[in-house]
Amino acid sequence: MEKIPAPELRSPGTIAVGPLVMDFSFECYAAGAGDVLAVGVGTFPDSDITTQAVVQAFFGHPYVAVVVDEDTVFELAIDRQAELFVQDGTIRGSALRFVNATVGLGEGDELGLGSVVVSCDSYAPGLPEEYVRETAEDG
Repeated sequence: MEKIPAPELRSPGTIAVGPLVMDFSFECYAAGAGDVLAVGVGTFPDSDITTQAVVQAFFGHPYVAVVVDEDTVFELAIDRQAELFVQDGTIRGSALRFVNATVGLGEGDELGLGSVVVSCDSYAPGLPEEYVRETAEDG
C-alpha cells in the first residue's frame, strides 16, 4: 500500500492491536452514501517511528490498516467478518482480528484482537485523490 500524504484536518483516534495501543491524528472524509474514510498519522509506541493508519468504514467493505514500515502492516484479517460503525461522528469497531499483512491483503501472521475509535470532528468531501478503496477482492 502506498503511503498517503499527511492529513490537514485533525481528529483524534486510537487503534488497538492486541496489547499495542496507538494514537493517531486523522482527517475524515465523507465518501458518500454514509461511507466514511479516516486517514491518520501517529508515532509507534515507545519509538519515534511515524506510522500511518487508514480506517475505511464503507458499507460491506470495512478496512483498517496501520503502516509501520514496508515490512510491518497491521490489517484486518479477511477470513473473519468485521464491522465498523459510524454514529454521531465516531467510527467504532471492536473484536477486530488483525494480522501482520506481509503475505497479502488481510493475510499473514495473526496479531490478535483489536479495536478502532476515531472521533471525526469534521469531514472533507469525497476521497483523497490518491486513495484506492481497499476490498478483500482486490488482493
